[in-house]
Amino acid sequence: MPKLIYFTALLCTMLLVQSIVTAQTEAINKKDAKGLKQGSWQKMHPNGKLKYTGTFVNDTPVGTFYYYYDNGKVEAINVFDSRVKGLARNTFYHDNGNVLSLGNYNNQQKDSVWNYYSFDNHLVAQETYLNNKVVGVSKKFYLNGKLSEETYFENGIESGNWRSYYPTGQLKDEASYTKGEIEGKATSYYANGKQYSEGFYKHGIRIGTWFYFKENGGLERKAIYKNGRDILQKDEPTPTPLPNQNIEEEFNKQFMGGE
Repeated sequence: MPKLIYFTALLCTMLLVQSIVTAQTEAINKKDAKGLKQGSWQKMHPNGKLKYTGTFVNDTPVGTFYYYYDNGKVEAINVFDSRVKGLARNTFYHDNGNVLSLGNYNNQQKDSVWNYYSFDNHLVAQETYLNNKVVGVSKKFYLNGKLSEETYFENGIESGNWRSYYPTGQLKDEASYTKGEIEGKATSYYANGKQYSEGFYKHGIRIGTWFYFKENGGLERKAIYKNGRDILQKDEPTPTPLPNQNIEEEFNKQFMGGE
C-alpha cells in the first residue's frame, strides 16, 4: 500500500511538472487569433540549450534578441530600432566571446557599413552593403592594421579597380574587374617595389604576351598565353592563380585566428 501511494504521488508530481512546463512554453511562444507572434519567444537547440530569445509585437521583433551557440555561449545580439521598422544593429561573436562582426540589418538584409574581426579581435575587413549586396570599396586588413586588399563593387559584383598590398604597405598587385572578372592590364610587384610581371586578362584568364622581370630589374622571361596556358612552356605549366588568391588565403587564415 505505501508503494502504491508513493508511485501515485510520483506520477502526479511528474504530470504537474509537465503541465507547468507546457503552460510556460505556451505562455512564451504565443500567437494571436490572426496567427501573429506576440510577446516573448524562444527556441531551443536539439541538445536542449537555448537557441534564441526575444519579443514580438504583431509579428514584428522589438527590443533586443539574443542568439546562442549550442554550448550556451552568445552567438549574436540584435537590437531593433524603435523608430525605424525593420532596422536592427547586429553584433556576431566568435565562440571565444570576441566580436566577429558589427553592422546593420534592414528588413533582414545587410545594410550600410559592416566591420569584421579575427578570432583574436583584429579588424580584418570592412564592407558597405545596400539591399544585402556589397557596394563601393571593400577593404581587407593584415593583423598589423595595414591594408591588404581593396576591391570595388557594384551591386554585389566586383567592378573597377583592385589592388593588393604587402604587410609593409607596399603595392603588390593592381588590376581591374568588369562584371566580376579581371579584365585588361594587370601588374604585379616585388616587395622592394620593382615590377614582377605585366600582362592582360580577358574574362579572368591570362591572354597574349606577359613579361616577367627579375627582382633586381631586367627581363627574366616572356610568356604567351592561349586559353590560359603558356604555349612557350614545353612542360605542362603549374596553373597561375588569379592575383587575389593569396590575399584571400591570408585573410581567411587571419579571420579564423591565424596559425
